[in-house]
Amino acid sequence: MVAFTGTCLVHRAEVMQFSGAWAEAMTEARHACEHVSVAGERKPPAAALYRQGEIHRLRGEFGAAEEAYRNASRLGSEPQPGLALLRMAQGRIDAACAARGRVLSAATDPLDRAKLLPALVEIALVAGDVQQARGASAELDEIAGRYAADVLQAMAAHARGGRIGRRPRSSRAERPAPGV
Repeated sequence: MVAFTGTCLVHRAEVMQFSGAWAEAMTEARHACEHVSVAGERKPPAAALYRQGEIHRLRGEFGAAEEAYRNASRLGSEPQPGLALLRMAQGRIDAACAARGRVLSAATDPLDRAKLLPALVEIALVAGDVQQARGASAELDEIAGRYAADVLQAMAAHARGGRIGRRPRSSRAERPAPGV
């Protein structure tokens, strides 16, 4: 039986995280870091540290998330969009908006942008910028349509659901009657 490489363990951790198995995902991400010493590599994969940051953030372990993102960054991994989502969770909306804008403006490849756009939608909605959320969601729809990958379709549908849930009422007919 062939053991998983550090990169495979990081991908397994990501799949586990998305399926809600956070404890198992953290174990896989830690194994990816431990794999380094076994494989003779000098440092843990930055992606494993980033994944640990994501799991810590989702668990509400903000200090540990911050440290993991910082360590991932030191090893060359972009700590976004996780760090921006952490700032949002901490109530630091201005910092979250600044980070997402900087990173998104630097990303030119559509697939790189697709990784960032769901967080942009979420942050824009929390910041009350429904127009930006709609624009980011529409861009993600376009990328998903171009590449026809199931994961992109799911990301686009999730982003669409978030922006639809926050759609401002534009016509009088959509407004509830007084007293209702």
